[in-house]
Amino acid sequence: MGALNGHPTPEALAPILGGCVDGDAVRWRLPTIHGGAELRARFEGAGGKTIRLEVPKGVPYSVAKRFARERLEAAGEKRSVVACSAAEEVFPDIGENPVDGDGLRVEGNPFGMPADLYTALAGDSFHREVDEVRIEAERAAAILAQTPNVAEPPAPRTIPLGAREDHEPVQAHAYQRKDPAAIPARDWLYGRSLLRGKVTLTVAPGGVGKTALTIADALSLVIGRPLLHETVPSRSRVWLWNLEEDQHELDRRIAAACEHHEIDGDLKGLFVNTGFDSPLCLAETTPQGAVIRRPMAEAVLAELRRKRIDILIVDPFVSSHSVSENDNGAIDMVVKEWARIANAAGCAVHLVHHTHKLHGAEVSAESSRGAKALVDGARVARALNPMSREEAQGLGLQDNWRYFRVTDAKTNYAPPAEASEWFAHRSVQLANGDNVGVVERWQLPDAMKGVTVEHLDEVVRRVRVGRYREAPQSADWIGHPIAEVLEADLDDPKDRKRVVSSLKAWIRSGALKVVEERDAERKLRRFVVASEVMEVGK
Repeated sequence: MGALNGHPTPEALAPILGGCVDGDAVRWRLPTIHGGAELRARFEGAGGKTIRLEVPKGVPYSVAKRFARERLEAAGEKRSVVACSAAEEVFPDIGENPVDGDGLRVEGNPFGMPADLYTALAGDSFHREVDEVRIEAERAAAILAQTPNVAEPPAPRTIPLGAREDHEPVQAHAYQRKDPAAIPARDWLYGRSLLRGKVTLTVAPGGVGKTALTIADALSLVIGRPLLHETVPSRSRVWLWNLEEDQHELDRRIAAACEHHEIDGDLKGLFVNTGFDSPLCLAETTPQGAVIRRPMAEAVLAELRRKRIDILIVDPFVSSHSVSENDNGAIDMVVKEWARIANAAGCAVHLVHHTHKLHGAEVSAESSRGAKALVDGARVARALNPMSREEAQGLGLQDNWRYFRVTDAKTNYAPPAEASEWFAHRSVQLANGDNVGVVERWQLPDAMKGVTVEHLDEVVRRVRVGRYREAPQSADWIGHPIAEVLEADLDDPKDRKRVVSSLKAWIRSGALKVVEERDAERKLRRFVVASEVMEVGK
C-alpha cells in the first residue's frame, strides 16, 4: 500500500506534494524553473482513485501532471492524474467517468464526426487522459475536413493572440509637456547597436560569422574595451545564451577570442548557457493556438533581475520558441514578449537570426527568415553580408569567404552609419591543438591610394578637349582616359575598381559633373564634363 495508506484525504496528500491543506484540496507549487506557479490538487472518484489538478493559465498541463506523478510515484502511489484549468474544466463538452487504470473513459462527441470513427478514437476500449484524446480527435477532424461528404467539424474555441478574457478599464492619459533637459537620455550600451530596455536583431546567412561576432561583442562589453567597432561606455554584465553549440565548443570560441584580442584575467560579469544544458522555449503552439510559456518567461525575467544582467544575447532566435516562424501573429507575440522582458528587466535583448535563401541578393532587414513581424518588433537591426567574389576581385583578394561587412539594417533611435564596417575571420590555434575561428576589424583597402591632384589635372584637361560618356558600355566611356592617366588596365578588376572609385570621388568633389546632352544622332545621353569653376592645378 502507498503512502496514503488507503486514506485519500488532503491531510495525507499534502506532504507528498510538498504543499498545505486548503479545505478539501492541497495547494502546492511547481519548481522555480517552471515559474513557481501555484496549483491545487483534490481527490475524485470512488476511493479517490483520481487526483485532479487545477492549473493556472499559462502553465502547460503536461508539466503540472509530470511533477505530480513523480512525487506520487516516489511515495509509492499509482493513482491517475488529470488536469484542468483553475477557472473552469479543460473540456466542459466532453463527459468524464473515472475508471480503473491510468486514464479516463471519454464520452461525447465535440467535433460532430461520424460516431464509429470517434468511438475508435475515444470509445470504451480506448482509454487515455482527456487532453491526449482531444489532440487525437483534432487530428482526426483535420483528416475529415478533406474527406468528401463529411460535414466540416466546428473549430475549437480559441482566444486571439495577446488577448485576455478579463479586461481592465481603459483610460486616456492627459499629456503634460516635459522639459527636454529633464527627459532621461537613451541608455546606449554598445555604440548605437544595443539600447537598454529594447530589442536588437542581427540577421545573417549561415556561416558568415554571426556567432563569432556576438562572442567578440560580449567580451568587449564585459571588459569595457572596444575590440571591434563599437563605443563601449562602461563594463556590462552579459548573458550569452547560445542554443546551437555545446559548452565545450563555446569554451573553445571564448578562449580563442580572448587569446586573439589579448584579454587577460577572469571574465567577471559574463554568464554563458547552452541549449544542451539549459533549453529555452519562450512560446509554443497548442491546440488553442500559439501561447507564451508564462512560467519560462517569468523565470528568465527573474534571473535577469537577480543577476543584474545588462545584455541578453539569444543565438539563434528560432531555437527560443516552437511556434511557426512564418506566422506573423505568433512571431509578433514572441518578439513583443522579449520586448516586455527587456523593458521589465532594464536590459538590452539581442536576438540573432538567420536569413531566408538569398540567391546572391544583398542581406537587409527584410532578408530575415520567416514572419516580417520579427523585424518590425526590433528597434535596431544589423545585417551581415559576406564579401562577394566580384568585390574580392576588385580588391585583389583571393579568399572572399574570409571577409564580411556589417550594416545598419534598421535604426529607429539613431541615424544609420554612412558606410559598412568590415571584419575578417582569423584562425587561432589553442594549446589543445584545436584551430578556432575569431573575427577582427578589417579596413577596406583605399582604392584611391596613389591618386594625386596631378592625375586629376590631366583628366580635366582631356575632358575639356574631348567628349566622354558616363555609361561604361559606351565606346566613349570616361573611364578610358582616366585609365590612361592612372596607367591602369581596365581588364584587371583591381585596376578597374581604382578607375571607377576615382571617377566617383571626383564627381562628389565637384571637379567633374554629369550633364545630359544630345549626341551626334540627336539622342539624349549623359556626359561627364569638367566643372566651370575648376582650375587646373588647384
